[in-house]
Amino acid sequence: MSCTILASSIPAKGKILKLISEVQQMDWKPIDQEIADDERCEEFEDRKNIIEDMTERIELYVETLVDINNKWLDFLQKILRERQRKEEKKYTEVIEDEQGVLNLINEGKEALIVLAKYKKNAEAEIECIRSKQGELLNQADQKEINTCGDPRKWRELWSNFEAAVHKQDLPDMQKLS
Repeated sequence: MSCTILASSIPAKGKILKLISEVQQMDWKPIDQEIADDERCEEFEDRKNIIEDMTERIELYVETLVDINNKWLDFLQKILRERQRKEEKKYTEVIEDEQGVLNLINEGKEALIVLAKYKKNAEAEIECIRSKQGELLNQADQKEINTCGDPRKWRELWSNFEAAVHKQDLPDMQKLS
């Protein structure tokens, strides 16, 4: 029975090791501030989707390993004393291994914490970009000033233009478009 339990853990162990390795190798550099907000927002959305996918898969494999560990512990309690020592020794070898079930469960949970941090950062950036876009839209919705050649109205037009463009924290390329 313990051989069956051990064999059932092998696919989950291999997959979670691969995912943990991918999380450890993640090195997402900041997205270039000079690109358009829509593109930056799209980049952060892509990151968020990748993170959510990896999170779901790691959670699945952590749950699988927890179930396998629980099955093994239940099995150890149900067998006869003579055989129990032998099985406990085998269980200890598998658990204490560097790639043991408990170690992988802990590493998986640590990877989930890292992914949660990355996801939170991506969501914050998306929210920041969208709120900035909302401010720009609100300013664009301000009443249109028709100067009709009246020089007194030009001052109001230029002050609105300055508020909408020059006083915003925008890359120069966006100010031109």
